[in-house]
Amino acid sequence: MILNRLRINQKICLSNAIGLSIVSLGMLFGILVGNHLQRQAKLELDEIVEEGRLLRQFQTNLLEVESHRKGLITLLSQPEELKQVYTEYEDDVVELSQLWSKLKAVNEQPRVGATHHRTLPNLAKTHDRFMQNYFRQSDILSQQIDVQNVKPTDIANAQTVLSEFTFNTTLSKDLFDFVEELENLVEANAEELEEVEALFTQVLQLQSKILVGSLLLSVVIAALLTGYIGRGIANPLQVATQLAQQVSQSDDFSLRVPVISQDEVGVLTTMLNQLIERVQQLLKERQAAEAQLIQSEKMSSLGQLVAGVAHEINNPINFIHGNLSHATTYTQDLFRLVQLYQQQYPNPAPEIEAEISAIELNFLKDDLTKLLQSMKTGTDRIRDIVLSLRNFSRLDEAEFKAVNVHEGIESTLLILGYRLKAAFNHTAIQIEKDYGQLPLVECYPGQLNQVFMNLLGNAIDALEELVQQRTPKVSAVSPSTIKIWTEVLVGDWVAIHIADNGAGMSKEARSRLFNPFFTTKPMGKGTGLGLSISYQIVTEKHGGKLHCYSTLGQGTEFVIQIPIRQQKPRNLLTRHSKKL
Repeated sequence: MILNRLRINQKICLSNAIGLSIVSLGMLFGILVGNHLQRQAKLELDEIVEEGRLLRQFQTNLLEVESHRKGLITLLSQPEELKQVYTEYEDDVVELSQLWSKLKAVNEQPRVGATHHRTLPNLAKTHDRFMQNYFRQSDILSQQIDVQNVKPTDIANAQTVLSEFTFNTTLSKDLFDFVEELENLVEANAEELEEVEALFTQVLQLQSKILVGSLLLSVVIAALLTGYIGRGIANPLQVATQLAQQVSQSDDFSLRVPVISQDEVGVLTTMLNQLIERVQQLLKERQAAEAQLIQSEKMSSLGQLVAGVAHEINNPINFIHGNLSHATTYTQDLFRLVQLYQQQYPNPAPEIEAEISAIELNFLKDDLTKLLQSMKTGTDRIRDIVLSLRNFSRLDEAEFKAVNVHEGIESTLLILGYRLKAAFNHTAIQIEKDYGQLPLVECYPGQLNQVFMNLLGNAIDALEELVQQRTPKVSAVSPSTIKIWTEVLVGDWVAIHIADNGAGMSKEARSRLFNPFFTTKPMGKGTGLGLSISYQIVTEKHGGKLHCYSTLGQGTEFVIQIPIRQQKPRNLLTRHSKKL
């Protein structure tokens, strides 16, 4: 909506403008409607008044004409007065004819109102012929006698003509009916005038009501619209406030406030969401740092424990290993002495012969030699394991050392050797190695060994999980294999590749692989910190790179790339320590 893109001050101005506009339009509408009704009523009132005036004037003129007409016969003996009255009579007839024409014209005009003109049309239609005949009487009279020049000899004839003119029975009867109807029409006009005046008063009252009603309606609409816009401003603030309270009370930082506008409230909502997201990220980083500190402390304690145990085991093993050579020499000397005795005394006493037979001297010679050799092999194995433990336990070394990376890999494989052997739930895991000619690499040996341990341990977990899903026949055709190869890269870098032919992983899982607490292992089997810590060891502490290449069904490959020479020591926990 356009409203959501406006700022708060613009919304307030728009709300006020719309409210004032609605009120103004309402008032204007009320005024226009009221004025229209008032104008219609005024026109109707004016028509009634004008018609009443014409009717009364027509009635008055008709009476004057009739008075002059009937007075002519009485003035025969007075020529001058007769002449004057006759002239007035003709003028009145002309004026009366004009008034009759106006009445007919008014009757033919369109009417404004529908409450009057009930008798005027009948009057015009019914008596128009009579009025035309009435107007022609003066012409008929002038044709019969010259009223203005009556001679004494023509008085008798003029008296007869005027008598017929004055006392015309038919004309008088029609005139009586017309005058009576005209009187009724004047009374009806007066009644209509009263009705229209009352209606005009009602229209004035209605005009006031319409004006007040339209004003009230406009105010209500403006108030509703203003309230709507006000809610549009207040609701996002209420939602943001409620969500902020909910986040602070429940510690659920996954909640977000919906952004529904682009005004200051929308900006505030966006900033609040960013703040919540930032707090969530800082909490995750803090948890990861705490877990990493705990893990590092565990590994440091484990390293000290392993170093101490290795030292304690190494001393007696060295004693045993050193004494085995002497024991072998002494045993050979004793065997030569026994052989010499047998040569010098071929026929020993029966007791000696019985003892030789009882102890199976010949078997004892062969088996004791093998036993001593087996013990030497075992002590060599223990010494190698102790050496690997001592190398692997160097987790707390703070100085860079130039070491042979292959030795760290071999030490890790030696420690994980028990997991590479066949067990009840999986076949033996084959290790294929292809080491390049690597120089000594400056690194933190213990930390780098931890990376090898995490990557090889994850590879073994993936292969064990895949073997459980395979049939023995498929496992025999495609045995579980871990490939390790190293190479020197351009620019004085080395690369260590660790690949397995396990089930692989999806693109989504691969994108989150190095996030703290993310794991693809079943619940309770992994902490989700191994690869995260490994990534930080390689990238932050050694300034290197850790890549993962994997496709579902085609295995996984990790590539560790680190420089041969380090620029300066890096503290793995510096960044997190500063944040905490």
